[in-house]
Amino acid sequence: MADQMSQLECSIQTIINIFHQYSVQLGHPDTLNQKELKQLVKKELPNFLKKQQKNDNAINKIMEDLDTNGDKQLNFEEFSILVGRIGRAERRAYRAHLRSVVLPSPAG
Repeated sequence: MADQMSQLECSIQTIINIFHQYSVQLGHPDTLNQKELKQLVKKELPNFLKKQQKNDNAINKIMEDLDTNGDKQLNFEEFSILVGRIGRAERRAYRAHLRSVVLPSPAG
């Protein structure tokens, strides 16, 4: 019997599963086209990418930035760049929040 997956392993598997849940809808089953990316962002990242969801140009820009091979599709490696960027942004926000809570106000 296989060992139970850790929380991090489950999270990684979830990212892979969600990518494929959207990538198989249209076109090539291992890439996201622009429509699939837009659907994924809208449904799976409703809080992290609020502003971008409502703006087609923002989705276009995300696609252009991530599409490193220029094929107008995102493979999993390109998609993982988005996941990494969101993770780094959330970590920065979390650390800023901790600093604001932990650091005492300057005496005035």
